[in-house]
Amino acid sequence: MLNKEMNQQALNQGVQLPTPSQPVLTVKMAPVNFGRWYLFAFVLLAWTYFQSGSSQLSTFFLLAVPIVFLLLVFQLSASGKLSMDSEEITCTMSWLPLCRYQMRWDEVGKVEMDVQGSKLIFFSLDEKKRMITYPPKHWHDAEKPALEKLMEEEMQKRRITLEKTGRAAYMLSKNTQAK
Repeated sequence: MLNKEMNQQALNQGVQLPTPSQPVLTVKMAPVNFGRWYLFAFVLLAWTYFQSGSSQLSTFFLLAVPIVFLLLVFQLSASGKLSMDSEEITCTMSWLPLCRYQMRWDEVGKVEMDVQGSKLIFFSLDEKKRMITYPPKHWHDAEKPALEKLMEEEMQKRRITLEKTGRAAYMLSKNTQAK
C-alpha cells in the first residue's frame, strides 16, 4: 500500500516513473546440425581402417579425419545465442567470449538476408554499423515464436525493411562489438 501511495505522489508531482521493460528473449542458434554426419563419418572411417587389413591406417582415414575435425570446429564456432528485447539486439557466439555483438533497435535502418537464407544482417541508418546473426530457421528454443513476433513487431513499428540480397552472404559484423 505504501508503494502505491508513493507512486501516486510521484505522478502528482510530475515525475516520470519507469515503465516495466519487456523481458529479454533468448534463443540458441546453430546453422547446421552435423551430429549424425560425424557419427556416419567416424563409422565409415573405422570400417575402412579395419578393411585395409594392415596395421597401418588407410589413406582415406588419414585424409578424412582432418576434414571431419574441421567440420566439428565449424559446428562449434558457428553456434551461439541471440537475445532481443524492445531496446536492443545481442548476438553472442559460443566459441569465443570476445564475439559478442550488440545493436540498439533505434540504430537499425534496414535488415538484409542472403539469398540462401543463412545470414541475417542488421544495418545501422548510416550503414557504418552492421551485425550478423542467423535467421529464424536456425533458432532452436521454446522462445523462438515469441522472438520472431518481437522482431516482426519492432521492424513494423520502426518501418524497417527486410531485403534478400546476394551481398549479405559475404558480410561480417562491423562496429557492433560489445565492450
